[in-house]
Amino acid sequence: MFTIYHYPLCPKSRLIRCLLKEQDIEFTLKQVDYWKDKDKILSLDVLGEIPIITTPSKRNISSLYAIIEYMMELSAHAHHSAYTIDERADMRRIIYWINTRFHGEVTDYIVNEKLIKLLTSFDSPRVEFIRAAKVNFTHHAKYFQNLISAHGNLISNNITVADIFLACHLSVLDYFGEVHWDNFQILKEWYALVKSQPYFRKILTDRIAILKPPPHYENLDF
Repeated sequence: MFTIYHYPLCPKSRLIRCLLKEQDIEFTLKQVDYWKDKDKILSLDVLGEIPIITTPSKRNISSLYAIIEYMMELSAHAHHSAYTIDERADMRRIIYWINTRFHGEVTDYIVNEKLIKLLTSFDSPRVEFIRAAKVNFTHHAKYFQNLISAHGNLISNNITVADIFLACHLSVLDYFGEVHWDNFQILKEWYALVKSQPYFRKILTDRIAILKPPPHYENLDF
């Protein structure tokens, strides 16, 4: 059986859970609070990042890209696989975009300011970072909507790993109420389709126990 070392609100971790679930592969989850359990993560893999999967043969695999390629090789006919060489290349390009630019300019700001800062110090989130994430989200969303309008999904009519990965990011942002869906109707309809997939539904039930923040945190106007 596979084991996934993950954090519930980590989009990369959510993606790997979806890919295994989509192929009906059983796995167990072990939560790692990645901002404080550095030694534990490093003991599993020197890269020091989650998610990490342990295969049935007891091999640890890290790096999002390595895990995705491993997952795709588990089943060449998985629903999330792209079907032509051009589609596969474009899928990898979009995955890279989401994992670097979208994550770095949007998701990372929101998670750090609205979750990690609260869990670690009760410091107030930096309003300028939240606002920057909102502006950046608008630019990225317009690009993704253009792709969806042109192809049906990000790459083609088929839902690929890129689509699932973007939906995982959106699910995290939506958890914090940071997606104003009425402003992005195309993205809203597309997301509704992806999140309705059986392999996606479970991650939408994830909940994080957070201690009650001080009043000044709750009253901030983002």
